[in-house]
Formats: sequence, structure tokens, C-alpha cells
Amino acid sequence: MRDLERIHDCKLLRMTYEPKDDGRRSLHLLISCPDDLGYEPWDGQNLQIMLSDVAALRCTAWGISTGPETIDAIRFGVSDVLLRETERSKLAGIRFPTLQMLFALHSGSQIEVIADRYDLLVVGS
Repeated sequence: MRDLERIHDCKLLRMTYEPKDDGRRSLHLLISCPDDLGYEPWDGQNLQIMLSDVAALRCTAWGISTGPETIDAIRFGVSDVLLRETERSKLAGIRFPTLQMLFALHSGSQIEVIADRYDLLVVGS
């Protein structure tokens, strides 16, 4: 999991939320890493981060900034606000996966996800 903590100053190219017919949900983030990321296998590469079986997704997007949307940091955990929202569902018997991630963007936007797992794929430059 620590590999994702290497990601910073990467351009967010696309974010796709996919509801499947079988009831499962996934989130796909396509990002472009700078040439000087500091981790040679990813320097100058595009990466796809895929979160599977998404149980909760909370996104706050600020579109008033200029320039590309870039990832400031990826942290494990979510906000107290999202945790409180899940508590109501837990009282009703809903179980949530343990993977919690927060994508902090330079614009102040945030993507919070509770999911079953994530996969990371290098898709080229």
C-alpha cells in the first residue's frame, strides 16, 4: 500500500465511476506522473488506479482553479464526515470494507473511497 504514497504532483487525466449490472461499483483514476516523480518505474508514466467493490464514494470538486488538476497526496483513511455517514448504515447491518483512501488534489478537491481493494497498473507514457 505504501506505493501509492509515492504519488504526488501527478496530473489527474480521468476519473470514472462504473456501476455494474451485478451491483458492484468501481472507480478508475487515470493519472500522468511527471518525469521527475522520484520513483524510476513511474517517472513519466501513466498509471491507472482501480478501486473495486466501492462501498462509499465522496467527492468534493472545486472547479474554480486554473491549470490541470493534480494529486497532492494519497492517504489511507477518510474524513470524519464520511465515517459518520457510514455509521448510520452500519447500524442498519451494512458491512463496509476496511480499505479507506483519500485523494487530496491541489485545487482543494478531495476524493474519498471505501472499497474492497485497489489495483495499480502502469499503462505507458
